[in-house]
Amino acid sequence: MNQFSEVAVPRRRDIFVVWGVALVGGILVWIFAPGTSAFTWLAITLAVATMVTFGIQLYGAKKTGFIDRVAASIGGSVVILGVMSTIMGFGKLLAG
Repeated sequence: MNQFSEVAVPRRRDIFVVWGVALVGGILVWIFAPGTSAFTWLAITLAVATMVTFGIQLYGAKKTGFIDRVAASIGGSVVILGVMSTIMGFGKLLAG
């Protein structure tokens, strides 16, 4: 048995929780943030998703696959918030 016998499989539940935080945060920003300040709030939402990512991963205390799980969580959050930003940008462009 060598050091690579245990394959690092990301825990999908942890990743989906972070994606859910990013999605809910993006929707809340879309609903409640006025004007161009919405894009500032999207950046804050990404910061919160990043902190949640590290909190969940450090709480799990599993070394194997840490980078993969963090990359998947934050990368997915960036994509989700990027799509939200694009949608909000088009909406603000069409509205005024």
